[in-house]
Amino acid sequence: TEWGGLTTHRPGIFLCDTALDSDLSGQAVAARTAAWLGKIDSQTTRSAKVDSARCRACGTCVEICEFGAPEIIGETPERAARIDPVICTECGTCAAHCPSDAIELEYTPDVQLETVLSMMVAGGD
Repeated sequence: TEWGGLTTHRPGIFLCDTALDSDLSGQAVAARTAAWLGKIDSQTTRSAKVDSARCRACGTCVEICEFGAPEIIGETPERAARIDPVICTECGTCAAHCPSDAIELEYTPDVQLETVLSMMVAGGD
């Protein structure tokens, strides 16, 4: 039996195909969920980070993220985006589209990126 209908593009979300045997489909989803939870539990989770002082809570990150990792939390004037580290894949889409430049990826801090770019421009190794 092919189990192609179980996974989605959102990490940790699995579907039970109603056209399949419900017991087998349910067991397959339970097994995949357990495996996924074990995987994220054993890793140090890294994700994009939001500087709440710079964030305008415009919702661009929420709209652009195909995984559903960002959300807007809090009440005005403390309203800001928050990135769920379990869902975030560190793709950088939210950071690239943030009009406030309030989102930074952990693996490419601005200082590191600026150093690499300046070396490239200067012709350094």
